[in-house]
Amino acid sequence: MKRIVVDFKLKAHPFHYFFQCGMAGIVIFLILYAMDFAGQNKAIVASLGSSTFVIFAAPHSYTARLRSLKGGNLIGLLTGASISLILWLSGTGSGSDWGLYRIIAGAFAVMISMFVMSVTDTEHPPAAGLAMGLVISQWFWGNLLIIVCSVGFLYVVRKHFTRRMLNLY
Repeated sequence: MKRIVVDFKLKAHPFHYFFQCGMAGIVIFLILYAMDFAGQNKAIVASLGSSTFVIFAAPHSYTARLRSLKGGNLIGLLTGASISLILWLSGTGSGSDWGLYRIIAGAFAVMISMFVMSVTDTEHPPAAGLAMGLVISQWFWGNLLIIVCSVGFLYVVRKHFTRRMLNLY
């Protein structure tokens, strides 16, 4: 007979698992709903989903710190938007296809954001995905406002609920 592998903490803290995963679902629903108004960018939404996971699954981890959440996403946003703007101004980043320039720029965005986050002690891995997402996908200026608001919303939720949450892994 096969055994189902379940985290041993589930039995001791079932409320936390349901509460934290439920809150993550509500938060990401609200972020997705807001993104629907600003124009969809799947790469950006994926990075915000990853940030939500980090905050609710490992709220006491180093990368879920408020400094990392705010600083890392700000660095990812500025890096990705800057490199995307450079591509657009040079004429190599127009169109929706990836192309070699966009691929190189996406890798460069991850590299630069990773370096700056490491130097400033604001490591937040999903933010490197945000930088890359802004470079490899078309986005609208409204997306930047939604990203800032979404990170602010995650910040407030995390700050308010951290004491009530456990690391789920």
